Amino acid sequence: MDELEYSPEKTWIIGDSIKSDINPGVETGANCFLYVYHHHKYSWLQEYGCTPIGPFYKVKSLAEIEPVK
Repeated sequence: MDELEYSPEKTWIIGDSIKSDINPGVETGANCFLYVYHHHKYSWLQEYGCTPIGPFYKVKSLAEIEPVK
């Protein structure tokens, strides 16, 4: 964000892991969406049980995220 001169409050992070997506995003001050899904052919398992360190939004479909202006 610093390199691209983006402000954290105008940055949105979408990820499927509290540990490696949401918590790092919260630490920077960005807005975060946890994308909760179950893919039948995807071998990586989401890291359930990890405690979030701050507020975030939770969606089950990317269609739930409205365009940000």
